[in-house]
Amino acid sequence: METSSHTLRGVLCAILGGVCWGVSGTLSEYAFTNSTATPLELTCFRTVAAGVILLTWSFFHNRAQFLEALHDKRALLRETLRVLKKGGVFALNDEMKPHMYGDMEAFAQELRDMGYEDVQLIDTAQEAFGSRRRAAMMMLGASRMLVGRK
Repeated sequence: METSSHTLRGVLCAILGGVCWGVSGTLSEYAFTNSTATPLELTCFRTVAAGVILLTWSFFHNRAQFLEALHDKRALLRETLRVLKKGGVFALNDEMKPHMYGDMEAFAQELRDMGYEDVQLIDTAQEAFGSRRRAAMMMLGASRMLVGRK
């Protein structure tokens, strides 16, 4: 019974996605002819709108996990990596400050122990900006990138 419910939900989501995709061209044309909107502005609007919709759905669908991810950045990283397909490559860049992420070297080792391959923690503040001081001027002093393969 639950499988048929999931199948129906999947079919309805596919139909809704197709309708949204089909309507988006008409709405885009209308926006371009009746306003000064540029393709970049429209793309930004659509991306933000999709993000808001997904976050709202996630909040109401599983509030406890949603709130945990806001407070525990490592839990958010684990969830992000959980949905990655076997063999998939990841590159996650953020201000990985210890008070937000904890010990990221230990987290990288934890991922290696779980079977992730080629896990590296790259100090992008040093690599991309040449120095922590220059990165700090752009408020990216703790910028790091976690990369690897599942």
